[in-house]
Amino acid sequence: MNLRMMSLTLSLTVAGMLATGCVIKVDDGDDTGPGGTTTDDTGDTTDDTGTTGDDADGDGYGADEDCDDSNPDVNPGVAEVPYDGVDNDCDENTLDDDLDGDGYGIADDCDDESGLAYPGAAEVCDGIQNDCDVAWKGDDGLVSHMGSDGVTWTDLTASFTGTKKAPAAAVVPTDGIVFVCPGEYFVNVSFDAAVSFAYLAVPGAEFGDDTTGGTDTGGTDTGSTGSTGSTGSGASGAVTILNGGLVAPVVNVDTDGQSVGVIGLTLTGGAGAEMRIGTRDYDAGAGVRCIGDVSLTLSDVTITGNDAEVGGGLLVAGGCDATVESSTIANNTASEWGAAIAVDSSSLTLSEVSVTDNIADRNGGAIDAFGSTIAVSGGSFSGNSAGGGGALYLTGGTATTLDAVSFSANLSDSVGGAIYIEDGTCAVTGSTLDGNSAEAGGGIYAGSESEVTITDGAISGNSAEDGSGLLAFGSTVSVSGTAITDNTGDLGAGLYVNGSAVSLTGASVTGNGANRGGGAQVDSGTLVVKGSTFAKNTPEDVRTGAGPVPTGSYDYGKKASFTCDDQGCL
Repeated sequence: MNLRMMSLTLSLTVAGMLATGCVIKVDDGDDTGPGGTTTDDTGDTTDDTGTTGDDADGDGYGADEDCDDSNPDVNPGVAEVPYDGVDNDCDENTLDDDLDGDGYGIADDCDDESGLAYPGAAEVCDGIQNDCDVAWKGDDGLVSHMGSDGVTWTDLTASFTGTKKAPAAAVVPTDGIVFVCPGEYFVNVSFDAAVSFAYLAVPGAEFGDDTTGGTDTGGTDTGSTGSTGSTGSGASGAVTILNGGLVAPVVNVDTDGQSVGVIGLTLTGGAGAEMRIGTRDYDAGAGVRCIGDVSLTLSDVTITGNDAEVGGGLLVAGGCDATVESSTIANNTASEWGAAIAVDSSSLTLSEVSVTDNIADRNGGAIDAFGSTIAVSGGSFSGNSAGGGGALYLTGGTATTLDAVSFSANLSDSVGGAIYIEDGTCAVTGSTLDGNSAEAGGGIYAGSESEVTITDGAISGNSAEDGSGLLAFGSTVSVSGTAITDNTGDLGAGLYVNGSAVSLTGASVTGNGANRGGGAQVDSGTLVVKGSTFAKNTPEDVRTGAGPVPTGSYDYGKKASFTCDDQGCL
């Protein structure tokens, strides 16, 4: 290799090593400078790290820069360690006892773990004392907006302060979290069109990673989605109430693309806002109104005492995707339908939600759903009432799943004491329907063009004139591993089959009592039974025929298998 090639190769090699951060040392074999002075290999009087003077502790800083050249953990390049009594970063302006970096040492700072707390700081709704005033008695009555950066705070107390006769109209201005401290606020809350995500929450609430990116929120944990521990209250247990003053919805979300959450608050006193449904306008969505391509999450909330024509507690419409978890929806009213919740062409998910004592004049004491997707896991529906569908009124192609849900003491003036479904699907798993009542279908009324599956559940103690436990009319119903017991009525106390295809597999129909068809009444359609128990039903297990004179009357026992139609059973 010639000299030019050697030089080029060396140049490329050195450039590559420098680009990767490597340190290159060339030993010339002589570290003694003129007059015997020790030098580095470049011939200057600095060491190979670029520092000047001695570096006794080997931390890369000479004695003229290092304030303690005997300790490698002390130099201008390290972070200050609070409370160790050492000037770690060699900067006298950095306080040794300022853990939160707010410029106040522990002697003056009332909370040295929060950068929002120091003498003279503005008081904000964060559950801690900010101004270090010895007279501090809490944050009650404060409302504060924390920006999406987790640092910028704005006082919104004035915009949330109204009166019962004239509630405030508060608009959440930008992305972030609005913390509402204990107290009752007469207010109607909406969100500026520029908002992409926002929360209304009590101090101490927990949020998902997408809220502030894990930044410091002044003591509020933003690490994971969770609960605040008690419905409608913060960590102290004090109740925080937003009262709509019967003027407008308490919370209104209606701008496409927004993501809004409400955590730990009680929402009451709301009134519906005008909305076109079909061919006429209705006042809809009194407690919470969610319309459009919006994502809504309600966690640990109480929605109570709201009134509208449609959707007294909550309206989910126009494509809204709503999730409600660990909450209570109670004592709301609707003069039309959906006293607790009305869902129209949207999606609703409930998890461990208690829906109680809501009243609708027409349909859906708890939920009225049209053309929507409903998923319920855990929780309960009790004491709700309506003209039709005491708890649930499901129509228009609605697809519903119910998993481990309890229905009790719900009342319908006509059909479906607990559940009415028509033109849709409903899968019921591990759920109980007990003590519900209606004129027809005390537990479930499966109406025309509906498909219902009931698995590993219990339908007991329900009452109705016809089909006290289950009434199938023009539908397809499959029941497996389910007990239909102790239901009472006039005709078909256990189940009533009319123009439907009903199958029972591994089920039990026992202890039901009626004037006719105590266990089952088959007017028309088919009842196919496989390996199921029929026992102790009065006056018989199965009655066939729609007229006053039956075409057949049958009693069975354990693990019975048979098929019935209007002409009899085989």
